[in-house]
Amino acid sequence: MKTHKIIIFVFILLTSKANLAYSNDVASAFRCSKLVPNITPCAPTRELQVSYPQGNFVYLGKMLTPAETVKAPGIEFIANSSKYYTLIMVDPDIPIPSNTTPSEFRHWIIGNIPGDDIYSAETLADYISPMPVPGSEAHRYTFLVYEQKGYIKFKEPKLKAIPSPARFVPIQKFVDKYDLGCPLFGNYFRSAL
Repeated sequence: MKTHKIIIFVFILLTSKANLAYSNDVASAFRCSKLVPNITPCAPTRELQVSYPQGNFVYLGKMLTPAETVKAPGIEFIANSSKYYTLIMVDPDIPIPSNTTPSEFRHWIIGNIPGDDIYSAETLADYISPMPVPGSEAHRYTFLVYEQKGYIKFKEPKLKAIPSPARFVPIQKFVDKYDLGCPLFGNYFRSAL
């Protein structure tokens, strides 16, 4: 009986250390890629599950071609069903990654996601697939999920799936405007032509 308790304790200890290391991997990847502090002052601690059609999964800097990311991806995260969340997809490398003037392009924004039900949420900016400048370095297409303090009456015009000046606004302004705080979940991929 005592042996079983020791084995269970060791299993719990190893599992908790693995989860801690895993959350550090997400935060470390965001810091190493300079997404922190370029687009957000604080790193997400949990990986957002992002999968494009044809089985193309996003994983912390993995390369995907623009052709593999034409349609909006599936999004999964562990959510509290009584909370609301906001999803943002942004390219911080407009027009090119080595640009010294910060410029971001909002590819997709969905707010008031009840729990993890992204299909019952409010789309603020329709999905626009990645479009890196030909010949530029790989762009970092970043997904962030924020927990809202409650239901939000967004005062943003809905952005259709066409580029417009309203999409070229740093996401931190949006985050601050609606008091979203730090992202809980995140992931990103790189893409180039």
